[in-house]
Amino acid sequence: MKERLFILICTLFCAMSCGTKTEPELFSVVDVVLSTEDGASVVSMTVSPSIEGNQFRNLNTGINYTIPQFSDNHCSMRVQKGVYVIGFDGVATLSGGVKRRVRHYSHIEPVNAVNLLNASETITLDLIYLD
Repeated sequence: MKERLFILICTLFCAMSCGTKTEPELFSVVDVVLSTEDGASVVSMTVSPSIEGNQFRNLNTGINYTIPQFSDNHCSMRVQKGVYVIGFDGVATLSGGVKRRVRHYSHIEPVNAVNLLNASETITLDLIYLD
């Protein structure tokens, strides 16, 4: 009898501890798409992390992510969910091999920040030509 009671209690504890507790995902995979003012395709683009003011910064944590190499108008990043200010100068190679200095500044102020709160996001960054 004691043995059956012990087995029953162990079974109940196991059943209660087998719940499906899921932790919220803290990160978002962001597909960043580039758009130029004249519709030109950006074959590749680099953004130097050493230039002051180049940022992909989480306002909640203060973490500034390095912007990866763009290829065929986009790149992907894995960032912590939050509100981001984004602004940078870069060098873009357009179709035809033409290199242009470009800038994105639409999301540089906190009032225009981007909310990245889902598991996956797609954002479009408008580029202007500097030369």
